[in-house]
Amino acid sequence: MNSEPVYSELYRLGSLGASLIDAIDELVVAQKLEPQVGAQVLRQFDKTMDRGFVGHTKAKMTAKAKLRTYRLCDNVWTFDLRNVTFTMDNREKVEAKRMKIVAVSADPKDTSRKKDD
Repeated sequence: MNSEPVYSELYRLGSLGASLIDAIDELVVAQKLEPQVGAQVLRQFDKTMDRGFVGHTKAKMTAKAKLRTYRLCDNVWTFDLRNVTFTMDNREKVEAKRMKIVAVSADPKDTSRKKDD
């Protein structure tokens, strides 16, 4: 049984994660990096991104929207919103016709994110 935490791979979908994957792929194809090392780099990226925001975000905002759908699967919440208005701390407003929010628990005590072998 392995109690090592499993980190979200969600950040790989962003531009930074996609660029890292492309760079690793190029190095592996050019035989300048072993595939196992590339996988290890991606796991470290997941860990760093997953933990990087915990306790570092102080900004607050309020949101008003029409909730179209929501779901919870494997401790990941997905919200599909319409006619969204975010109001920031400084009263600045950001609006969008459609928005999808994907949220993963950041609670380090959350045991549902542990990997069992």
